[in-house]
Amino acid sequence: MKTFTCANVPEGHFTFDELLELDLVKDAIRQLKAVPHPQKQKVKTLVFTMQYIDVVAAFDKEKNGTVLLGEKEKHHLMLAVDDFVESNFDEILKRFTKQQREILRNAVS
Repeated sequence: MKTFTCANVPEGHFTFDELLELDLVKDAIRQLKAVPHPQKQKVKTLVFTMQYIDVVAAFDKEKNGTVLLGEKEKHHLMLAVDDFVESNFDEILKRFTKQQREILRNAVS
């Protein structure tokens, strides 16, 4: 069985700035601003969204767009990314610059 590895945000398929410009990320930010959750949870959800988008893009690039993920595969991938972000959030956040962390916090506030 072939394994797939990818980099973590913000050093993944997309740059930090590219991720922030994606419509999916902009929509997530709008939705997160509207909910009354603690800022840390909102940032974690935003990082999850960014990581998931990045993983799907990296997978698509590796497969040269020849493999479409079905709903079952997308669901399993989403769960894996969620588990990864939940388990490693503090370490993931350290990969962002101080300025990027501030941008994330301000984006969801």
